[in-house]
Amino acid sequence: VRPLLCVLVNRAMERAYPDQFREGDNGARLLQFRLAELAEMIHTASLMHDDVIDAADKRRGVEAAHRVFDNKKAILGGDFLLARACRMVAGLGSLETCQRISNAVESLARGELVQFQGLTGGGSVNQMLEVYLQKTFYKTAALMAESVCCGAILGGYEETNQKWAFEVGSNFGMAFQLYDDLLDMTSSAEKLGKPAMSDLAAGVATAPLIFSAAGSQTGSSGRETEREVAGLVSRKLRGEG
Repeated sequence: VRPLLCVLVNRAMERAYPDQFREGDNGARLLQFRLAELAEMIHTASLMHDDVIDAADKRRGVEAAHRVFDNKKAILGGDFLLARACRMVAGLGSLETCQRISNAVESLARGELVQFQGLTGGGSVNQMLEVYLQKTFYKTAALMAESVCCGAILGGYEETNQKWAFEVGSNFGMAFQLYDDLLDMTSSAEKLGKPAMSDLAAGVATAPLIFSAAGSQTGSSGRETEREVAGLVSRKLRGEG
């Protein structure tokens, strides 16, 4: 998904702003393709780490890397992919691109930390939703946003268009994760390529659960539902009630 998004946005901008595109200067199109590949390498590394953290058995319908090898090898494999991707990003010849991709890698770790802490939000559905959206940006949307923006930078587009590319990647990433969280609760393991309800089983509250409370906030019954969901989230969906 990430490489395709990068390529599609790059092509759209090339058609919309042909006077800004600098293909003849430094082989920008080739650099953009390479960037798209590197974004997927970073994403793959994050999945290898995530599967260890989540103790996931499957990834895309096959055994997770740590199940085939072991935790140490899977973690080191993810580290290797991250290191190689960052080295290759440096070879693209753009300091700003290096900085932005580094921000994306940092965001992946930030998102995992926010998820560890849980979406307590002080018991308020709105606050829980705010923390959830922050976590979702860090874990999913940031890499898409920065990758698409870096494609615009490598293409030589103006700052306004770079910001537009960032917003496209960010919004697509947020929507992608919201839909993925919905599928986790409504689809089957066969279609998902991984266990269904895995987020709930891991004690991770996602958008469908939070929205179920947000949609019931009128009257005393709505407030009671909000308190119940807040209680569930605060104890990471463990225990009775």
